[in-house]
Amino acid sequence: MSTIIEDFLKHYEQKYDFYQKLSQNTASLIEKELKEGGIKAIISNRAKSIERLGEKIKNRDRQITYQSEADILNDIHDLAGVRVALYFPSDRLYVQKTIEKLFNISQHKVFPIKATQEYKSKLTQKFSGYAADHYRVTLSETSTESRFLNNKVEIQVASVLMHAWSEVEHDLVYKPFSGDLTLTELALLDQINGLVLTGEIALELLQKAMAERTSNQLQQSTKSQPSRELLSNFIRSRLTDEQRKGMRIGNIFLLDLFFQSLTSINFKILDNYINKLNHNSTEDIAEQLLNMVLLHQNIESSEIESYFKKLDFSPSKSQDGAMFITFCTLTEKIIRDLFKDIIGEKSVFQTMQFILTQNIPNVEESVGDLKHYWYLRRSALFATDTVPQSEFLAGIRYLKDRIPKFIDLLRNTSTKAKFRKEYEKITKI
Repeated sequence: MSTIIEDFLKHYEQKYDFYQKLSQNTASLIEKELKEGGIKAIISNRAKSIERLGEKIKNRDRQITYQSEADILNDIHDLAGVRVALYFPSDRLYVQKTIEKLFNISQHKVFPIKATQEYKSKLTQKFSGYAADHYRVTLSETSTESRFLNNKVEIQVASVLMHAWSEVEHDLVYKPFSGDLTLTELALLDQINGLVLTGEIALELLQKAMAERTSNQLQQSTKSQPSRELLSNFIRSRLTDEQRKGMRIGNIFLLDLFFQSLTSINFKILDNYINKLNHNSTEDIAEQLLNMVLLHQNIESSEIESYFKKLDFSPSKSQDGAMFITFCTLTEKIIRDLFKDIIGEKSVFQTMQFILTQNIPNVEESVGDLKHYWYLRRSALFATDTVPQSEFLAGIRYLKDRIPKFIDLLRNTSTKAKFRKEYEKITKI
């Protein structure tokens, strides 16, 4: 073994705990996001064992001859590793969206790829082999401690069945304990791979059947209250394959908590909003559904207050947060009515961009502040620990002053009266 390799392994041993914590940090971020999205998976992490790393480096050194420790570090990408073993293979698309959101991706490798020449020379495989996604990532500044930045992590994503098969195949074929495998043994491994692929197809069919059953049952009942256990399956059952590829589901955990606080929502109503999702929006499904419910259902401030209390806000912050959200929602309703013939179903941020081009007194000059408060509304509802109570109070004061001016711009007398009545109701709370 060269001095370079010995020194690298010695330094790696000293930093082993660092890589273990890096992998734990990465796994925790993924686990939290998948749990919020209702995705079932077994997530594990590890720092590469010193013994296995030594074997890998020695094999690689025969091919490329390392000139420095930096060469080794640049060549080995899985010192910290995370494995995501999915119950349902089709959820790989959702995990991809999650990884794109959380991390900086330097490489995304999709398997199956052609078997190695050594394996192929012994046996022509009848089945496609390992099916998975491998990502090389670094953690973003917003998601981790600064000491973990710029350090690579490999994330492997496959079904539980495929991970189990790949472990067996890898250890037997590439690390034989008792000599090279015979053609019969390789053929049996190939046959087991076929069973695994068949099992994955069965799991996908099972997932669809469960989602359709849930959807049919819930649409027949107007009393069913959405719950986290059913919400994700219900939403998925209403989306096409292309829509699933293009949209993130988002935070089902918080969406569920919000719906639990409402008296006016059920699966039939929710199904109507799902049909109105904008699949080109940058907002995920959970955000769009929550925004539509706020705009089109008669949500009381007390119901929003109940939601914030479920998130352990203090009573006073819950009340102020609810009042702020209520004022934001009323402002959006008024602006949407003011420009209803032009903006259609544009998102609130697209609406703000449109208003910037209009030169409308009392509205155009407010756009910067309105955008700030709508971002604040999103943070309050979906990143609930980031908004101080003082921001809620400042937003209430600002919108309370602006809303009457926006109402005055409306042309329809009955619409003006309706919004004035709603404004007066809120200010009396």
